[in-house]
Amino acid sequence: MKITITRKTRLGFGWSSFVEQVNDRLVILPPTGPDYVGTIKTLRAKIASDANYQASRNTCSVASCFFVKIGGTWKKIRGDFYLEVYFPLYKDYPRKSSVEVEVED
Repeated sequence: MKITITRKTRLGFGWSSFVEQVNDRLVILPPTGPDYVGTIKTLRAKIASDANYQASRNTCSVASCFFVKIGGTWKKIRGDFYLEVYFPLYKDYPRKSSVEVEVED
């Protein structure tokens, strides 16, 4: 499913460093929902100030993803968030006013 995201869209960000043993190997469990909710700018500030996430990210493996709420349910945004959403909306020239992204079904 594809949706349109703008700078004002409320998104979520979740992360996990929990592991589970699957077939004799450890697998990082993906986040099931957001830890933070807000616009892209506020999420970036919350992520940067999360000492636990920053320490875990620098010392062990973590799984993280961005979410968008559709029909009351948080859905994971597929693909590379920064390349497909952040840079086109905030860094590329000329900046786009919206981007279309794929979300999980």
